[in-house]
Amino acid sequence: MSASNQWEVVSKSRKQKNLEKKLSAHTEQKRIAAQLPKLEELLPAQQYMNLFGNSNNGSNNNINKASPTKSTSSNASGSGKSKTAKTTTAAPADAAKKQSKSTSTAKPKTLEQAIKKITPDDFMAQLAQIKISCPGSELRWLSSMASYLNGIICLDSDPTFSGRSAQYPCNLASPALKQAILEFLRSVGETNLEYFFYSLLDSMATELNAGQHVAGYKFVLQLIGQHWPNICSRNMAKTAMLRNSYQNRSNICLSILWAIGQGGHQSLTEGVKVWQNLMLPNLELKNFSKFVVEYIERVLNAAITLNRKSDTLLINQQEFFACFYSLNATYNNFPKELQSSLKRSANLLLQRYIASPVKHANIFLTLLRDLNSNQKQRTEVDGCVSCLLSSGADDCFKVWRMNYKKQQLPSLLLLQAIDDNWTESTKTLAESQSYHAFLYDIHNLNVELQASKRKETYIDDLQAVLKASIHITFFTLLYVALRAPPLTLRTGHTPSSCLCERNL
Repeated sequence: MSASNQWEVVSKSRKQKNLEKKLSAHTEQKRIAAQLPKLEELLPAQQYMNLFGNSNNGSNNNINKASPTKSTSSNASGSGKSKTAKTTTAAPADAAKKQSKSTSTAKPKTLEQAIKKITPDDFMAQLAQIKISCPGSELRWLSSMASYLNGIICLDSDPTFSGRSAQYPCNLASPALKQAILEFLRSVGETNLEYFFYSLLDSMATELNAGQHVAGYKFVLQLIGQHWPNICSRNMAKTAMLRNSYQNRSNICLSILWAIGQGGHQSLTEGVKVWQNLMLPNLELKNFSKFVVEYIERVLNAAITLNRKSDTLLINQQEFFACFYSLNATYNNFPKELQSSLKRSANLLLQRYIASPVKHANIFLTLLRDLNSNQKQRTEVDGCVSCLLSSGADDCFKVWRMNYKKQQLPSLLLLQAIDDNWTESTKTLAESQSYHAFLYDIHNLNVELQASKRKETYIDDLQAVLKASIHITFFTLLYVALRAPPLTLRTGHTPSSCLCERNL
């Protein structure tokens, strides 16, 4: 009340109002922070203690540090004694402190040490944090997960991990960690994985170009490639452009080829497609020849040694022969071991394709036409024999009969190869009824050729090799019959064997 005995309105000053606003805002921030999940609730107890143990110890050590030395003017002799005592007691403590710090923060020297540092609990805790910070963004989860692993596995590595197994470096991870990562990858769906795979491939090349480590990226790319192999052969045009961008940087280009080839270690079809479309163009480049040659042989051998009998080669005939001829060609500038490896790969590819559900008659005729007297062609001969022993053998013999007169030299070379190289396959062929019937048919065809007015160059040789073939098939049947049980011996004298005896 004022001096005039009247009431007055007293309002708050602007300073008081601002202070109240700040207090209310601070209270609201504390309320929101209290609702967020705490780090000790997300992390396992042991990991939480390990995370903050070092910082707590460091603060305690700072508190317990000795106070500054006193002035030398107060007591010179006393200070000298105290200095010697301090140095003797502090030396072991400092050494222990340095040793514990070095063991806790020691940088791994090998990929094995780096990958073993990652535990499933660490990965799941990090993944939980990523999902909280980027809710609903699966591609961000994948990118953050790859960056997390690449940050831990920060070591230089050979671009193709030469001399290591096809599963390296993923085989260094514990089964539990690998399972945790694969479950996360499955949860985001194959569509996201496909987009992320090529995005990570690009990021890997960019980081390598900047001189950074990418072993963690390769770890993730290998996991995706070997568990979703069909992803590797998609978007090959985009991958080819990326490869061409770094053609002059062999370490980057080899890393790209290594990553894109991971699917081939689990699927032969994917491996052949990637090799033919992305690796073959680099075959004759000096820095890439060794990797490109070794990759295709490793992929073909894996399909056999791992007993992946269901892993058929699902490519069309045009793609197959383009790949086969590339492998079977002669490269004069190649070392002998690389040339031999390509020949082995050509034979493996051919046998694997014949074992697939394909039209064997078309393959047989193409291989037959390729036979000539100018070079050794054991691969083509073995392929022809395999076709004649396949499920489509009847069609192959039919095609051979139809083309016998036009393909006299190739027919002569094939018959001679069958007679001269007595292997398990040719022995099986000699015992087959279809082969005996074919020999009788070509005997009649030879008679027709002899009766023709045009002089045939190879007719005498064909007659000679036919006689030798009939001798071989007869004695093979006789040997089989003598070793057969009595019932088979009585009924084993087939019309075909009679044909053989009649033509001796």
